[in-house]
This record gives sequence, structure tokens and C-alpha cells, in this order.
Amino acid sequence: MSRLRSYAPMKRQSPKLLAAHRAATKGRERLSPGQVVFSSAFEAVALRADGRCEVVLDGVRCRRRPVDQHHTRKPRRSFDTAEYRIAVCRTCHERCDFPFSRGRLQIATNGDGTFRCAIVTAPDKFTYRQQGPR
Repeated sequence: MSRLRSYAPMKRQSPKLLAAHRAATKGRERLSPGQVVFSSAFEAVALRADGRCEVVLDGVRCRRRPVDQHHTRKPRRSFDTAEYRIAVCRTCHERCDFPFSRGRLQIATNGDGTFRCAIVTAPDKFTYRQQGPR
């Protein structure tokens, strides 16, 4: 029976080097251009939401605190602006992934910072795709 052997020893840094590195980089924020755009869009959605979930069903807005931001269009990299993101609570965000048989929350953007939200039911996703959005 053969034994698993490690031929390359793991490189370890001394605690003094780690502490010096942490002290030298403390307080420095390293943001790439993509992260700057992401953070500005994130803040814009948070301001627009005003501390409440933005999902509106039957004219009534959800009263819970938003903890997530849901992208309404894919791919997420191309549509990573505030007009394609909605602040949602955990319950509403989980409802976006429900099976169609239980009633999935569909969120679509109007393009002006407002959204259409609806609970969609169908026997399965293939039937829903054949019927098309209502």
C-alpha cells in the first residue's frame, strides 16, 4: 500500500513578517475600476431603496429590510448598473428561485429605475417558456 507523500513543503511566513505586512497595508483601499463601478451602483440602489425591500406585489410594497441586491438581467457583468438591480429582502430573493409550481417571483425592469414584480405559476419551467411571460 502506498502512502501519500508531499514532495513540496509548504512555505510559511514568520509571524513578524505577517504582522509587518498587515501594518504596512492597513488603511489602504485597493479598488480596481470594476470595483468602483460596482460600489457606486450598490450605493445608488441602497439609496433608492431607502431601507425597504423594493418588491411591489398587488400595489403593496414589501416592508422588510433589504439584505440582497437582485440582478434582473443576465449576464450580470454587462448589466451591473443601478437600473438593472433591485434591493430585496431575503424572503423575496429566495422566492425568485422557487419552482414554478410553488409560484416564482419574476422581477423585470422598466428601464427607468422602476420594476414589474409578479408571482408566476406553471406546472414546470418548460410549460412557462412555451406560454411566455404574461
